[in-house]
Amino acid sequence: MNGTLLVRTKRHLACRSPDCTYNDNHYYLRENAKKFCQQLEARRDIVYCFYTSMRHKSALPATRLLAPNAHIYERTFNKPDPNAENHWDTMRDLEKLWSTPQRPAYGFDSTNTLVIDDTPRKMREHPHNVIVVPTFTEKAVSKSGSGDVLPQLFEYIDA
Repeated sequence: MNGTLLVRTKRHLACRSPDCTYNDNHYYLRENAKKFCQQLEARRDIVYCFYTSMRHKSALPATRLLAPNAHIYERTFNKPDPNAENHWDTMRDLEKLWSTPQRPAYGFDSTNTLVIDDTPRKMREHPHNVIVVPTFTEKAVSKSGSGDVLPQLFEYIDA
């Protein structure tokens, strides 16, 4: 979520008001993020969820803004990244998603799973299951109307 659909920061950015503030974090949605989620939700042949390395309590405010009914796979569905720069960095653990009963991705596999992320290293174990988008940064928050990728991404998924 962070860097893909929004920016979560401790700083209040002067360029615009945050879309929400929770626990001293300010959340700024990427242009077209809400519309993108609505388009995915409207497609009955797509099961979509938010997959994030944030803890559930930090991901919940953004999820409520973007798609209140969407399911969250939070930090516990990631695994430590032993090759990362920081001790808290994680990688996506798709096998855990696919094997956890009574969750939306249960029974899925590499033939029917697509992850949209801004950080390629998080998906290096599953490079054929990711679409990497440019990172949405604090600097990008101030550039509304700057040619966001989400409309084109939805066209691609829709096709």
